[in-house]
Amino acid sequence: MPQQINVIKEALVAAEIEDLDFVEAHATGTKIGDPIEIMALAEVFRNKKDKLILTSVKPHIGHLDVASGIASFIKVCLCLYDRILPHTLNFTRLNPMASRTQDKVEVLQHYRKSEDHMTAGVTSLGMGGTNVHVVLESAKQKNRFLDTSYKQFKLEEYVVAANDSNRTISRNSEEQDIDKLVHKAWSQILGVEHLSVRDNFFDLGGNSFSAVQCIGMFPDSIKKKIGVIDFLTHPTLGDFITHLNSKF
Repeated sequence: MPQQINVIKEALVAAEIEDLDFVEAHATGTKIGDPIEIMALAEVFRNKKDKLILTSVKPHIGHLDVASGIASFIKVCLCLYDRILPHTLNFTRLNPMASRTQDKVEVLQHYRKSEDHMTAGVTSLGMGGTNVHVVLESAKQKNRFLDTSYKQFKLEEYVVAANDSNRTISRNSEEQDIDKLVHKAWSQILGVEHLSVRDNFFDLGGNSFSAVQCIGMFPDSIKKKIGVIDFLTHPTLGDFITHLNSKF
């Protein structure tokens, strides 16, 4: 346990952070291993005002052996991106051997949404005694709507970033239909009412699943010929519309 305490403290000092919103635990799932990890975290954060939220990806996807650390890392990055305090699947109670820490730690049964800046730790423990702890924090969110340098998207026309940034391309009726379809799909799936041609699908919170949802909103004549790869290769609204208009 002292080794785990030391590595967590060293990570916090290196990150210049004193407190964490939650910790992604290694969670060995063993009678001895879990209490040691929980007690080490409880000791490090014994002066924390609120309970430390503990979570683990293993109950959701199983133990990935040597890939378990990177799976936890990816999960925490996604949680910070979406400002989510994660829950742990099928959790009912703490290991009895760690019960004396129950006033210091908490395991959520339902996730919580947060609008605040978040920090998190990831613990990964190796079979040979290697202890790793990484501290992560959410990025400062840029407010796209404060940037007035780009023209707001219109259904009839849009501005293309070319040598002449003010050059406007007129659309025929068929292309306008595609413009409207794309705008409606992005707006509905991403929950963003006002879109700019420079808005990036993934910066707006999109992912491969939401791309599939967007495709599902298109007519059969379109959705049969496009896939998630089209969102990856043409991620901005203007570029995506231009790409579709070139295909149909």
